[in-house]
Amino acid sequence: MPHNSVFVLGPQTNMRWLHGINADKRPSEEKSDQENEFSGMRISLTFRHIGTFLSNDSRKIWGQGATSKTKETAKSVINDDEKKTEELIQAFGKENQSTEFDWEETYGSGSDVLHFRASPPETPILYTSHSSVERQSVLLYLDELGLEYSLVEPPPVRHGDDYERRNICLRDTDALNTEVCGATLILSYLESHYSQTRGGPNARQGGESVGVGDRAAAAAAQTYLSHASHLNRLWARCLSATRTEPPSLPPSAHPTTTSPAIAGTPKSSPPPTTSSLRPPISSDLSQALTADLAVLEEHRATDRLRRNNRPSPPASSPNPSSTEKEDTAAYLAGPAFSVADCAVWPLVNALKHSGWAGWSDERWPYLVEYWQEMVDAREDVRRFVDAAGVAPAVALATAAEKGKGKATGIVV
Repeated sequence: MPHNSVFVLGPQTNMRWLHGINADKRPSEEKSDQENEFSGMRISLTFRHIGTFLSNDSRKIWGQGATSKTKETAKSVINDDEKKTEELIQAFGKENQSTEFDWEETYGSGSDVLHFRASPPETPILYTSHSSVERQSVLLYLDELGLEYSLVEPPPVRHGDDYERRNICLRDTDALNTEVCGATLILSYLESHYSQTRGGPNARQGGESVGVGDRAAAAAAQTYLSHASHLNRLWARCLSATRTEPPSLPPSAHPTTTSPAIAGTPKSSPPPTTSSLRPPISSDLSQALTADLAVLEEHRATDRLRRNNRPSPPASSPNPSSTEKEDTAAYLAGPAFSVADCAVWPLVNALKHSGWAGWSDERWPYLVEYWQEMVDAREDVRRFVDAAGVAPAVALATAAEKGKGKATGIVV
């Protein structure tokens, strides 16, 4: 720890006392500044000499604590066996209650019990960042794939550069627990390794390519991913440069797990936004954002013209039918929802609602048209708009811009 506090429980101490550490329930005002660092969180480390092993698929067990002592004679693990579980619990109790404990007598024959109940599902873990753009990008595609996952929220924002230093990261369930960090890299990884196997938006059907399965769409998707990656970095710099104080988030805004397959449970929930205006961003950052957006706007306009032969944004229909919605909801990379949409739409959504002086619906008509088409066509996209709660702040930012003629702050 930063204040170098540590104490060690050795084997003899561990044998004579229960290995538990009580929580420090002192009020924060009674603690030193160092003790209050990191929101009072502490880490308890246990170092063990591991002598029992599992196979990569967690189906075989062998070693010191198992009934089979070598890998060659490994046996199947035992899960949800009431009798075997009770035997192991009795052994644990004897160890905890005995001052002098004979390990060999109690545990020497070994046990193959792995889980007291049915084996829990092993799912990928998504460690989110402080950027709602990155979070929304990955959640959109995970939900589109119907892939179950566990969600781990970041710690509270303490410094402005937290927006840049902490990357969103996905840890997979393969033998090596592959980790991929960065929103666009995670999207590419999921598209490569899960889309085809889970019947995702880009899966091949009937031997033919659909969505980004064809070459032109695949090239377009990669182009959009590249631009989104650069814009993500710029946006993180903007948030870092304009940070004032950490937003106050209710406990309900930080779910620990998400499982799309559980009936009645929302797939995912976006973090709430703060309505406080931030200081204006620098002119250099503003110019960089504008330049990247101009390229993105041009790509969208060119793709729309090439694929749909529509040189200008169409007038909105007051009550479009579902068929008309599907026709107008042209995705970025072909006729199917893809990783390109997951990467770009959250960026457009964030900029549109940021209060940044460089954004206006009139200045970026094709991106605004795309944003609206996605909102009209997809419920999974609408939930991020409905939960944003940014309208009052945007109105205030716009009023400040008109009244003073100065660059406004950013709302996230």
